[in-house]
Amino acid sequence: MVPYTFAYAVILILLGVLLFGTSDDKSMTALIPTFFGIAALVAGILAVAKPDLRKHAMHIAAVVALIGSAPLIMGLVRVLKNDLATGGMILMGIISIAFLALCVRSFINARKAAKEQPQPPKGTEVETK
Repeated sequence: MVPYTFAYAVILILLGVLLFGTSDDKSMTALIPTFFGIAALVAGILAVAKPDLRKHAMHIAAVVALIGSAPLIMGLVRVLKNDLATGGMILMGIISIAFLALCVRSFINARKAAKEQPQPPKGTEVETK
């Protein structure tokens, strides 16, 4: 899931930079996808740097994607306006929903894999070296 997180982050960062670079008024709101991308990037870096926090970091990335998908609904409502900002927000929403779907699938697979691993009987200690 971490490679998907990095890809998601880079795509959003590039989308924000592209929107900002092509906007006429150079509004900071064009960089909103970049800020979401940076948040996802931090979660990915945390997952790699601190393997014991990987699960939490990937849940943070999923929340970023969930929040990032909200502009899709807002953008679809304003789709008749036909402006660059609306198109960018719709694109961010689609990318976020796709990444969120990957997160959910990964979480389900991780839960299944954990259940399939043999568990030691309760009350017995497993010695690790």
